[in-house]
Amino acid sequence: MRNSVQAMDYYLLLLHVCSEDGIFDLADAVSLLCPSSISPYPLDYAASWHVGTVLASLGVLDMDGIHRKLLTTVTQRYLSQVQRMDVPVVWQGYVAIHIP
Repeated sequence: MRNSVQAMDYYLLLLHVCSEDGIFDLADAVSLLCPSSISPYPLDYAASWHVGTVLASLGVLDMDGIHRKLLTTVTQRYLSQVQRMDVPVVWQGYVAIHIP
């Protein structure tokens, strides 16, 4: 799991460095939001969704452009994951209303 955390740390540091230029390309965003860079489980989108929604709310991800489709995909996969778990429908709805 340490390798996953190191990967996420790397991409967050890269985001910080690139934020001065205002350039954070799609490949870096995909790498950051990939579950394997955050979790040892390649199909666990929980942390990816949380990181993505925080970055979108901070304005780091361009929600009018290329990052919108990426965050939509992450949100849909996390919603699918939540629907398969035994959680109240309220939480499923919470994830669903955050689809960009």
